Amino acid sequence: WSNILCMKKQAASRPPASAPTYLSSKEQKAFLATAAEAPLCPGHSEPTIQRLVQKPGANQGRRFWVCARPNGAAGLAAARCDFFKWC
Repeated sequence: WSNILCMKKQAASRPPASAPTYLSSKEQKAFLATAAEAPLCPGHSEPTIQRLVQKPGANQGRRFWVCARPNGAAGLAAARCDFFKWC
């Protein structure tokens, strides 16, 4: 519980997020809906985006957090970092 309370305190102190323009309109809505509770990406200090496992298998339907930035070359500041966390 202390971890959840900590996340809520951290989220409450963040300024409101605006949706990144590189996300689709559907992803922008999802980003804004979860930005207050989303963990911050340690590589960019920005809210992450929640995704859903689509592949068939043991984790299908499970939600996870990843960096919200688009894919790109490793080391490129504008590209997605390797942040990943199960919900």
